[in-house]
Amino acid sequence: MTALIQQLLQQCQLAGEERLTATPCHGGQINQAYRVEGSGPSLFVKLQRTDDADFFTEEARALTELSEVGGLSTPKVLAQSAVGDVQALVLTWCDLSGLPAAGFFMAGQQLARCHQVTQTSCGWYADNLLGTTVQPNDWQSNWGDFFIEQRLTPLIHQLDEPALTRRLPDLTAFHDCFREYQPAASLLHGDLWSGNLAGDKQGRPVFFDPASYYGDRETDLALTELFGGFPAEFYQGYEAVWPLDAGYPRRRPWYQLYHILNHALIFGGAYLSDAQHRLERVLHDN
Repeated sequence: MTALIQQLLQQCQLAGEERLTATPCHGGQINQAYRVEGSGPSLFVKLQRTDDADFFTEEARALTELSEVGGLSTPKVLAQSAVGDVQALVLTWCDLSGLPAAGFFMAGQQLARCHQVTQTSCGWYADNLLGTTVQPNDWQSNWGDFFIEQRLTPLIHQLDEPALTRRLPDLTAFHDCFREYQPAASLLHGDLWSGNLAGDKQGRPVFFDPASYYGDRETDLALTELFGGFPAEFYQGYEAVWPLDAGYPRRRPWYQLYHILNHALIFGGAYLSDAQHRLERVLHDN
């Protein structure tokens, strides 16, 4: 594997003939990942065996946009490369650890400022991946339509469970959440759970593994409250910059449902029954 990584790095002029060391490390659900060390700074290299030459394109674009436009601290994108059917994304290496309370407060502030970057429509420049799931991102002006048509409905169709599909006509109830709330199309991380936020050596936040698009900022916040949640300091930091709308608790279950549906598609098991119960609950409450 080291020889392949060296070839990939040579193609993008990030390595020469020097001896490299490639150490396997965590790289998300679907990719192989390595810390690569040589004569220069350490690199983080993600690999995926696929014929899709654009496999990492939207992740690279999201990291760059979150950093350069949204002001978040992310690993810097250095290059994309390919050898045969192996695609590579090369990032700066970051020594990461847990965030202290002050770091979570700072992360909340940074995310709120990132959300203040907006577009006139909801969507992204191309479809991207949420885990292993293709996430449609055609631009739409109406957020409610976007969320129903490009988030909930595709997953329910893919799951193909009668208890879910019979409820497809009822998803229009989501529109009732927006009688007095019109969200801006904010720049979103898109997959912000505790596994995709950490601290650098100075205890400052580093965001990574995005599935970005422009949409309601509350979707990012809703996911942070799922799968373990973030500490109170994170939300205090966020609210210090941009307080949440009073109706957020009503919309939060809808946004969390999307991620439970995605987990049901990827992992099955208890996530599927959880998705069914959550869908019934949001429809009942609306």
